[in-house]
Amino acid sequence: FGVAEQVMTLRARSSEVAEASSRSLPRVARAATIIALFALGVAVGAMVVMPLKASRRLAHRADRRYGPGWSAPSKKACARSLRDSAGFYCMSDADWERRVAIVQRQAPRQCVNGSCAHSISPKLWYMQHFEPEWSCFERRVGEPGAESRYVCDIDIIRASPRGAPCLLYSIGGSERNGSDFSFETAFHKILPECEIVVFDERDVAVPQKVSHIITHRTWNIARERSSNSTSKQTPKTLSLKAAMAQLGHQGREIDVLKVELLGIEYSFFDTLASQNFMPFRQILLKVHTPDRNSKLFARLRRAGFVLAHKEIFYPDPKIHQLVFLRLATDFFVNVAPDDPNISQLII
Repeated sequence: FGVAEQVMTLRARSSEVAEASSRSLPRVARAATIIALFALGVAVGAMVVMPLKASRRLAHRADRRYGPGWSAPSKKACARSLRDSAGFYCMSDADWERRVAIVQRQAPRQCVNGSCAHSISPKLWYMQHFEPEWSCFERRVGEPGAESRYVCDIDIIRASPRGAPCLLYSIGGSERNGSDFSFETAFHKILPECEIVVFDERDVAVPQKVSHIITHRTWNIARERSSNSTSKQTPKTLSLKAAMAQLGHQGREIDVLKVELLGIEYSFFDTLASQNFMPFRQILLKVHTPDRNSKLFARLRRAGFVLAHKEIFYPDPKIHQLVFLRLATDFFVNVAPDDPNISQLII
């Protein structure tokens, strides 16, 4: 009797467990369904939100590059400007045509009948020859005064995709007021990711507050021998290509080259042209001798540089500050054929 009672009790308990399990299964199924629906909602939301965020990021970058409301054309739509600017600009063919047309209209006026090579007064030379032909968004970089410079389309430098940081090389600086690095400091605030290198034969002290953002070298890379150095030791003489190699920058493009060489700029660029070595996207150049400008400008044009800015250096009207921007090397050959009078300057 005792065994039979135990069997009956076990059967009763089994029935209770089975009934409880049958009641709990719907709850488990409902919970699983809710979890599955939640996961599906998260996935769908991510599919909608992530592209939207990416689109907003692209729009923000475009606004920084070209102004609010600008819509980036596809690579196919801007293939021509990408090709003719060596990858710097991306704009519609219509916008690009307008810019090229300005260059074409200005070309015959840059050196009328070859007269830009003649010796005339500096004031007349600058009034009559080589006016800016390229339109860009200019930004004054630096504190007001002699050390500040205009930079062309600096937001495109910021937004350009690259495998390495952008580069600013500042060569010379004998006209600096002591150890004035205000331009380089202001440039760093705008583009903190850029590497900044200053070459100056003078053994000046770099202020501690900017020493972490500037690589300063007392190397002579602009002339065969140093003639104006205040260093206690003779500066190391290097070519620009060798200097870039020592700094680990070989094969890199220099986004901005700032040049202040007190008249040595002409032989400096003659040497670079003879080496077919001009790895610059933009040149901020101070020129000192109008009689020598024509040949220098013609050399730069042959390398694809357009003149984007020109201003008088008010302390000395013989000196002008210029901005050159490099497009495709063949820009003045195949895109906007240059005036023969300019080409003849370097034959």
